[in-house]
Amino acid sequence: MWHRNLDKIEGCLYRLYHTSKEVDSFEELTVIFGRTYPLISYLLFIKDRSQFLSISPHYMDRAFELLGAEFKTSHQCSWENYFVYL
Repeated sequence: MWHRNLDKIEGCLYRLYHTSKEVDSFEELTVIFGRTYPLISYLLFIKDRSQFLSISPHYMDRAFELLGAEFKTSHQCSWENYFVYL
C-alpha cells in the first residue's frame, strides 16, 4: 500500500525535516499513515530530540493513570493532544 504513495510520503518527510512546519507535517502524516502515535511521534523525535518525544500510548496512559493525571493519548492522535503531552 505504501509503495503506491511513495511520492507523497517522500514529499511529506522532506517538508518535515527541511522546514519548521511540524503541525502541517503531523497532520499530513496522519493522512498518509493513519493516526499512529508511535510512528509519527518517532519521526518528529528524529527531527529534534530536544523538542519532541516519542510516545507509546498504551504505556503513557497507564503512567498518567498511576500519577492521577486525567490525560489520555490512546485513540487521541492529534497535534493538540501531542502538544499537551509534550
